[in-house]
Amino acid sequence: MDDLSLLQLSEDDVKSLKETFYQQSTELIEALINESLSIEGCKDIDSKLKTIKRIFHTLKGDSASIGLKELSRLTHKAEDLIQAIENKLIDIDNNLTDLLLKVADCIKETIEASMTGKDAPMVSVIIDTIDEFIKTSGDGQLDNVEPALFLSLSEYEKLLVSEYRRQGKAVYSGRLSFSKDCQMRSAGAIIISQQLTSLGDIVKMSPNLDSKEIESVDVIEIILASRMSKEEVKNLCNIPGVVGDVIMDELREEAFAITPRDTSEAQDPSATTATISPTGTIRVESEKMDRIMDLVGELVIGRSMIAQLVSEFEERFPREEMLARFSYANSFIERSLSDLQESVMKVRMVPIGRVFKRFPRVVRDLAKASNKDIKLVIHGEDTEVDKGLVDVIGEPLIHIVRNAVDHGIETVEERESSGKGRQGTIMLEAYHQGNDIIIEVKDDGIGIDPKRLKEKAVEKGLISKNELEKVDDKAAIDFIFLPGFSTAKVISEVSGRGIGMDVVKTVVEGVRGTIQVKSGVGSGTIFILRFPLTLAIIRAILFNAGGRLFAIPIGSVKEIVRVFTKDVESVAGKEVLRIRENVIPLVRLEEVMNLGKKGGMRDKLFVIIVSRDDRDTGIIVNSMVGEEELFIKAINDHWVNTKIVGGASILGDGKVVLILNVDAIIKKAGGKDSRR
Repeated sequence: MDDLSLLQLSEDDVKSLKETFYQQSTELIEALINESLSIEGCKDIDSKLKTIKRIFHTLKGDSASIGLKELSRLTHKAEDLIQAIENKLIDIDNNLTDLLLKVADCIKETIEASMTGKDAPMVSVIIDTIDEFIKTSGDGQLDNVEPALFLSLSEYEKLLVSEYRRQGKAVYSGRLSFSKDCQMRSAGAIIISQQLTSLGDIVKMSPNLDSKEIESVDVIEIILASRMSKEEVKNLCNIPGVVGDVIMDELREEAFAITPRDTSEAQDPSATTATISPTGTIRVESEKMDRIMDLVGELVIGRSMIAQLVSEFEERFPREEMLARFSYANSFIERSLSDLQESVMKVRMVPIGRVFKRFPRVVRDLAKASNKDIKLVIHGEDTEVDKGLVDVIGEPLIHIVRNAVDHGIETVEERESSGKGRQGTIMLEAYHQGNDIIIEVKDDGIGIDPKRLKEKAVEKGLISKNELEKVDDKAAIDFIFLPGFSTAKVISEVSGRGIGMDVVKTVVEGVRGTIQVKSGVGSGTIFILRFPLTLAIIRAILFNAGGRLFAIPIGSVKEIVRVFTKDVESVAGKEVLRIRENVIPLVRLEEVMNLGKKGGMRDKLFVIIVSRDDRDTGIIVNSMVGEEELFIKAINDHWVNTKIVGGASILGDGKVVLILNVDAIIKKAGGKDSRR
């Protein structure tokens, strides 16, 4: 730590400052990328530029305070770029967006290099690129650029400015760059302050003379009231050996007009994008939240134990006077714990917009690489999902979107020849449905051709020609989830290497989710991802099979029926059941899990009907136990080596119940049938 400002702090202070900066910078960079992508064709461009300017200024000040001089230099130069845009010297087009995204990437890489101790990227190259861009776009008019007003004025300071103007003084906004010969900038800042005081009244100066960042900044920003002309002030601020360059101009009227600015900014959606810590919020480490959730889960188990004890107490001592008090205490604990559980779950819920924010940049870059014109539409970004889900679903969605760009959306020429508009559309949508969260990825592209998929499956030896006759178009679409399956004719940088969709399905099913594909040739494709709202606590149906206790999430269950054994029919060697004119295939859980037939011969059977991909399947079990809320605990593969078991829980009486994965049961049963 060779920086003077950092030497004034303890190591713990510096570490804390850096950790806070790293955490907050992630949100700022995300906001910067989103705002940069949205400026093309935006009606309220001033608001967008204002937000971007605020982000750069925040990053500049924060990076300087922890000694990241190169990053402070870069963001300072980026401020010049935004100011040139505001002064109409630069056109807002695709080239500008590309440059802003490069700046965002460089900022991100510089911060990551600081975190890991690796070499920083070539910041100077991006700075030179910005200079050249401004020079080329602005036709060398840099000298006429009005200084950026990054110093926000309080209502008192606005009144002060108005009073100075009433007295006949001019109010100037200026930026004074330190000279390369100024070795001690804190001393140089004192000289600058003394000189400014002799020229007029200082309304505001940033950074302050006593600021810890004074040694690491390249520029001092001022607001000065003076009776001198602009040229006089500018010339007198040029202090040899201290100030290298001066930009000075009269403060614009709207900059200090007394308006309800704070209120309008609070209502401005773009302004909230760059907010680091909104008022009334607290940052909590995810590990601490996970620990609280674990404790709530243990309390849920404890609640079941108490309920079990009260039930046994009622049976043994039905006339006991204390029974009513025990029951009341149990009801009170149950209500309070339910409220606590609901509150903790709400804290764990975060907007899925955190995942969706990355996709405008992804689609733009992929479309450019594929030479296609694609528009991304996002709906439901405020839909809340479990934090654990947000951490997982990003990559699967990236794979699906990449495939939509490369395989789904056609080129401009192909779309025009088929009577479609030049621009293709990809839509990301999230919404709640019952106890599930649904995410849909739609495109209006070429769609998936089942015939082509079947041909590819035969070509790769995944299925024989005889078996292919029994595969309908809907089942053929599921071939895309087979490992190594790809229909791409040309391997590109975007996709087509035969990997991806099988990984997507694995990840989705790993968090108890499902994925479904609907497509029509020429009309586009829809990927429907369904996930449980919470990954920690579920309501489940409990039942016995093979002398053991199992559970299935209630969201997977369509209905439960009890039928006579004679009602089970055999079709093509498979057991089926007719219910309300529908033929439903049956799965015997005892056989699928190799439990053995411990239930003996029974006249009646319990059948749990589950629905997956719009298809019903009946799971035959020995007996039903009931419905209960379960806290899911992960099971080590050392103990249970099967994908059918997704977790376990403990009941109030101490019994362990295994929670089953319905999709894995159906998949394994299908494998057994095919082998037979």
